[in-house]
Amino acid sequence: MRKGTFSVQNASANSSKHNSRELSPKYLIDSSAENYYEQIIEDNNFIQLAQDKYKELVKQNMQKKQIPGLIKETVLTIKDSQNENDIKDLFKELNKEFGGHHLTEISIHRDEGYFLKDEIAYYPTKNILKKDNDWFICSNRDITKPKKNDFDKLVNINDFEKVFNYHAHAKFSMFDMNTGKTARMNKGQMSKRIKFVSNYLGLDYNPSKDRHVKKSVNQIKDEHLVKANEKSQELAKQKDLKLHIAKAREELQNEKATRKDYAALEELNKNLKNEVKQKALTIEDLNEHIESLKHSLLNSKKENSDLQKSNNELREDINLKDTRFDNLMYIVETQQEELQEQKKVLDDKSIELGIKNVSRPTMNDYDYKNDISRIINVAIEENEYISKKGFLADTVKKVNEIKSPETLKDKFVSYFRDTYENLKEKYLDLKVKYSTLEKENTQLKKELSIYKPKELTAMQEIIEENKKDKLKDFFDKKRKDKEQNIQRNRGMSR
Repeated sequence: MRKGTFSVQNASANSSKHNSRELSPKYLIDSSAENYYEQIIEDNNFIQLAQDKYKELVKQNMQKKQIPGLIKETVLTIKDSQNENDIKDLFKELNKEFGGHHLTEISIHRDEGYFLKDEIAYYPTKNILKKDNDWFICSNRDITKPKKNDFDKLVNINDFEKVFNYHAHAKFSMFDMNTGKTARMNKGQMSKRIKFVSNYLGLDYNPSKDRHVKKSVNQIKDEHLVKANEKSQELAKQKDLKLHIAKAREELQNEKATRKDYAALEELNKNLKNEVKQKALTIEDLNEHIESLKHSLLNSKKENSDLQKSNNELREDINLKDTRFDNLMYIVETQQEELQEQKKVLDDKSIELGIKNVSRPTMNDYDYKNDISRIINVAIEENEYISKKGFLADTVKKVNEIKSPETLKDKFVSYFRDTYENLKEKYLDLKVKYSTLEKENTQLKKELSIYKPKELTAMQEIIEENKKDKLKDFFDKKRKDKEQNIQRNRGMSR
């Protein structure tokens, strides 16, 4: 059973920051999440109230030397199951029994203590230290006040047992607001108060003969350190080896170790058994051998796990790039199909134009001259006939103004030449565009590995919009042609 305590001192300036964990100490062994903190009234406010009440009741100002001692602080040992309500009830009973004891602040700490392994106590910052989320001890046991760099030996903190020092910090005042006086206690009353507190909290009250010999926390830690050194130099026994091997086997099982890992542990067990028989293995050496093997096996397993994770991420990245590549290739192929379709239309128009030119009747120079001679002869005969008949000269002149076939032919040739040149120019433009798109497609293929999904989506949207626009233009043109045909047919019918 834990012993009851009630040591009192004046509250320091930073006690509230420590109690609330605003200033978190380095010697914690667990999270502070389970702690409790409540400030009932601020120190300065209580002191001001006490001064005002003192002046009101005593009819004079409080002496300055009284002010620093108005707020007291005590540390109370408590059980794991006890909480702030037990402390508040305790101070109500203390007030009834001894007067004063008005609570101003209370905190419950469940994050302090020490580590225990092989019956050796390890106090944080004294002989064990947390650095970068790992725990280290000082391998050189001759160093009595090790610094941060002296803690050089990595340990598995899961092999250590946490021994919690559950306690409460209570700030209170012995000043009585009803009387304006400060309750005072002699040594007999103080001893009685410790016994009262111990009984109320269900703790042990058994003062030893050396209870008046006070030891600092560092002195107690040094005593534990000496015991730890003596214990570590003891020879290991078979039961020690069995205990360590059993713990190591349990850890490997939790980490889902392989047969190879268990085989390595059994090999170490076999070698250490021989050293124990030869009385050549100390407790410290045993710990080092076991810790070294566990660290090696667990780190190897972690590396394998990290490697597997990296492989999975790489595989996902490859699949994503494959998907992007497929999408991009679809766009490229679609563009190529559209270009081929445009080229086919252009070729069809060129062929159609060529067929029209071939099928249109032509006349050579000889036929053309014969036709002209024939037309002129006919005209002369008609002219002579008209002259004989006595028609007017103007009429004869109009009859003789026959259009030369040369002019008609030139018009046809000029029309087809212009049409052909226009289509040829469009064809060449499309050919240049086709060549440019082919170069762009080649460049896109090179950039597949860094192609971004947003860009890909944007390209797809542009293509879809173009397709919709082309389709809309096609149907609009068809509709207009149909309306023109209907109007033309109506005009012919009239």
